[in-house]
Amino acid sequence: MGKPHPINGEVPKAFVVLNEGAKAEERELMNFVNDKVASYKAIQEVEFRTDLPMTITGKILKRELRETGQNIEMMKGNPKNVAD
Repeated sequence: MGKPHPINGEVPKAFVVLNEGAKAEERELMNFVNDKVASYKAIQEVEFRTDLPMTITGKILKRELRETGQNIEMMKGNPKNVAD
């Protein structure tokens, strides 16, 4: 999913839910994906989550993920990185 960026407009961000007992590091996942995609699709950030917000039909609610990310940026004091 795209994350707002002050210079590039958006940069790719991955939301990852690991299977129970699985372990992975941010750099490990980024290297795995970035080796397989074009440079402009290379993941810039990984966020580990326990679950993803879903609709009743099982689709991921990207809007809620964006809103959560915007709220975190506001709490960090980086409102300029948040899309209007």
